[in-house]
Amino acid sequence: MDSYTALFSVATIWLVAALTPGPNFLVTVRMAITGSRSSSLQTVAGIVVATLIWATAGFLGIHSLFKASPWMYVLLKALGGAYLIWLGLKLFWTSTDSTEELVTSTSSPARGWRAFRLGFVTNMANPKTALFVSGLFAVAMPVGAPIGLGLSAIAIMVAISLAWYSTVAWLFASKRVAACYVLLRKWIDRLAGTCFVVFGIGLVRE
Repeated sequence: MDSYTALFSVATIWLVAALTPGPNFLVTVRMAITGSRSSSLQTVAGIVVATLIWATAGFLGIHSLFKASPWMYVLLKALGGAYLIWLGLKLFWTSTDSTEELVTSTSSPARGWRAFRLGFVTNMANPKTALFVSGLFAVAMPVGAPIGLGLSAIAIMVAISLAWYSTVAWLFASKRVAACYVLLRKWIDRLAGTCFVVFGIGLVRE
């Protein structure tokens, strides 16, 4: 696996993960709808900082682990693939659940530091993120990946998160866009679920 292939894999998997509606997405949407673009962008800043921490810890931890125990690479790769499949299937199962109440809540929004903290804690408190990031590096990065390659992957992940959630914060300040999301959520979740299942099967079979 060359560097470009590894970085492309990281970018693709992380982009699909970012596009998939989850806690980070919902908290950004809620801030945009109930507050303002500025407060939702402050929340995005918290999410991005947490992404940087998760990505850095994930790469350094997996990098060290694989150098010490190469067999763990095979195990974690299998677990990462299985997790992607499970996540994809879960999206299918929940694609018909209503999200209208989640995106139209009118409780008082946070601002400034509180908005930043909300995004940061939401991302850091999600235990699935640790497993996902570890699995991502296990399945997308070569054994003994150089630090430069790892830093490039981290930068890509942070850039994707920043670009996507900032876009969400900007767009969902519009009530019309929020209403369209509610209508299309089922198909968005099913498409994302398909992508995760395909990635997971491909990784498990390698």
